[in-house]
Amino acid sequence: MRYWVSNVVLVKSDGSEVAIPNSYYLLEETNAVTVQDGAYTYPAKKREDVLLKDIPVAEYKQIKFAIGVDAAHNENLSLQAGELSQLSGMTNVSWMWHTSYIFTTLQGTVTDGTTTKTFKAETGTNTNYKTVSLNLPQPVKISSAKSTTVALTLDIEKVLTGIDLITTPTVGAAQSAVMAQLTTNFSGALTVNSAK
Repeated sequence: MRYWVSNVVLVKSDGSEVAIPNSYYLLEETNAVTVQDGAYTYPAKKREDVLLKDIPVAEYKQIKFAIGVDAAHNENLSLQAGELSQLSGMTNVSWMWHTSYIFTTLQGTVTDGTTTKTFKAETGTNTNYKTVSLNLPQPVKISSAKSTTVALTLDIEKVLTGIDLITTPTVGAAQSAVMAQLTTNFSGALTVNSAK
């Protein structure tokens, strides 16, 4: 599983917003991925944490971020910001010849009791760029006195709700309706566990 979190915004208790510059992060749990037509191997990784720095002192009540990459960076892979890179293995030659990012990818096997299939479900394209807004259970004060942790959960079962991976084991640009559902599911599968 791999997905881009981008354009992080923290919302203060008074409703004003603080945008985190260059906030493009690749969260993942994966084996090694061959990219650039076999010229490079992206190593196996597990990354669940994002560290935000230089946050203005204030009380914050909400976090907003996108799943995917905004159109400006998605349409021009030469624009570099945060962790965006073609070497991440999150562009695909079958997707317009490495001209856009894959926003999310899930790969594995699925069974219905009688049939087992290998699946690959991906989202991308500018129409599937979605912003998630999550209220914190209680406002948190950001200051230099201590670090603050916001813990989120991504429920994979909810990500795959209503998607029949036995019938459609490959989800990509050619399956736009299923991709749109996967995008909506992904955004709705995130919840805040704690903020302290």
